[in-house]
Amino acid sequence: MKTLFLPTLAALMLVTASCQREAIGPCENVACNAGYCDNGQCKCGQYHRGTHCEEYIVDLISGSWSSSEACSISGTANNTVLISHSSASPTNNITIGPVRGLTMSANAIFHSINIPFQASGQSTFSGSGTINQDLNSIDLQITVLTGFDEEACSVVLTR
Repeated sequence: MKTLFLPTLAALMLVTASCQREAIGPCENVACNAGYCDNGQCKCGQYHRGTHCEEYIVDLISGSWSSSEACSISGTANNTVLISHSSASPTNNITIGPVRGLTMSANAIFHSINIPFQASGQSTFSGSGTINQDLNSIDLQITVLTGFDEEACSVVLTR
């Protein structure tokens, strides 16, 4: 009995050890924070970027910006605009303002900004924008309706 037990135990240990050992894939040791690994590279979700998806786009664009506004009725203006994010709000909600005297709620998704239709005082407005790859410039296109006057504004934010 002893002569059968030891070889059987050794064979069982060898089979168990070989079953537990798996091939190490390209994503084995890759941590992608807010994304997933694809063939060794992190693929980030719409709110993050970076080698390991460690950069949150809303945090990266928050802060003070220089604004150059060109509007079809009110003309041109230069201003300082603040982009802020509240940790209490949904992940991609930001506030931009003042632009043409208005503070706007917006959504930042990857390199795009959406300013949904909203009202402030006697004005309604909406728009969209693009965040450049280096995060040092944002181009906004905003339509403002005050009474019967519709004004198109092009706003460039720079750091």
